[in-house]
Amino acid sequence: MDIESLFSEFHSRLLPSESIIDKARQSCEFIKQVLSNERELAPSKFYYSGSYAKSTNITPIKDIDLALYYSIDDWRKIDGSLYLPMIVIGRIFSRMTKLHGFRLTIRRQNRSIGLGFRDFDIDLVPALWDGNDYGYALIPDRESNNWLVTSIPLHIKFLKGRDKTYRPYAKTIRIVKAWKKNNAVNFPGFALELLTIKALDTYGTSNNLAVCFYNVINYISENKLKTPIFFADYYSKDKIDVKQKPIIIVDPVNPENNVTNSLNIFNRAHLINKVETTLRTAELAFKADFNNRQKLAHLHWYRIFKEPFPKPISTHFVKC
Repeated sequence: MDIESLFSEFHSRLLPSESIIDKARQSCEFIKQVLSNERELAPSKFYYSGSYAKSTNITPIKDIDLALYYSIDDWRKIDGSLYLPMIVIGRIFSRMTKLHGFRLTIRRQNRSIGLGFRDFDIDLVPALWDGNDYGYALIPDRESNNWLVTSIPLHIKFLKGRDKTYRPYAKTIRIVKAWKKNNAVNFPGFALELLTIKALDTYGTSNNLAVCFYNVINYISENKLKTPIFFADYYSKDKIDVKQKPIIIVDPVNPENNVTNSLNIFNRAHLINKVETTLRTAELAFKADFNNRQKLAHLHWYRIFKEPFPKPISTHFVKC
């Protein structure tokens, strides 16, 4: 099997099963119906967010993010200020516990309410919305217990506008997620997703997912996260307003949000070390493939990804 076919098979193994996707969809629709019938806590809108909405999730599905868009005026105090996220989350948590605590495991989380189903979780993320047409809303900020501006619809459009049959952004993100998981890469998933998109914007895409993956790790290795990463889809560079930090990856829909604000030089060194180790092995794989040593190339790729990458038939008698 050639390398392109190996990666195509690898990607197919990362996809969640249709049965799990159907269960997730049905469970989310059930929760949406429950909340819609609530007199005081019925959201104005629902949005799927995260990897489920962007079609970048890999098996097994751990959680599905469901954003609850509330009118911002419903969560103001008498003096006009907003309730803190912990108060909003607490009220929704209390109501869901009263309604379904006997059948679901319900958790109060930093920025959401977690509903534990048997095969996955649904995370309810409150969003305070002023009715604007772009979906900009305030969501809980994990670090400050304050509100952070974002737009879930624009985040989805940001990726899906790039992802085409001949430009496999979503497939490459899945491949990178599998690499992160199987190599114990301790780096935020959303930040790594943005690095993947930036790499493909910069170095281009290919129908061969091995080339796309190589472009990502090569970009990170060359950039070393020492220059700010940003996107000009929804704002210009002069609008960026973030504090100087060891790593700056700017939210594509909010120029004032550095999604790696809490990371330090050790986080950067950890990622670069993982990337450069992988890059050396990937270059050996491409060299072996160029020299028509497909079995050796296959072995190198397997060493990078491990299971569920297709396992070489024999790894005992391949001379390196």
